[in-house]
Amino acid sequence: MDKVIFKGFKVTESYFKLNEAAKENEKYTIAPRFECRLASSGVEFEADFSVSIATVTEDMPAPFDLKVVLKGRFSSENLVLNKTVQLRHAVGTLFPFLRSHVATLTANCSVPAFVLPEIDIDAMISSSVRPLETPTPKEELN
Repeated sequence: MDKVIFKGFKVTESYFKLNEAAKENEKYTIAPRFECRLASSGVEFEADFSVSIATVTEDMPAPFDLKVVLKGRFSSENLVLNKTVQLRHAVGTLFPFLRSHVATLTANCSVPAFVLPEIDIDAMISSSVRPLETPTPKEELN
């Protein structure tokens, strides 16, 4: 088993804009888009893990635009890990912080708190080992 040490994270971007065309009491289908970019140097690596929500088409508007980026720092004990292992640790560690920040951000902006849906980390990683860009199942917001 690979031993990875989490050295901390910070929020590097937190953006929210209410869609003025959004109607109250309307049901919206929201499809968050996740991305994870890695930068490594020997046994140290950093991950920028982000989520964005935006209107894709006029037929399917989102009630808000949102982007949150977390930067996590990690190291491994005397090993240089492959990108798949780095992604698995980065996403698995940072996702709860990202999920919490999105819920807090939306609640503080006077809309119902949006809690990101659970994700299947292995499915996300197996679909793309380079930059991780994968939409999750669509979530409805009342």
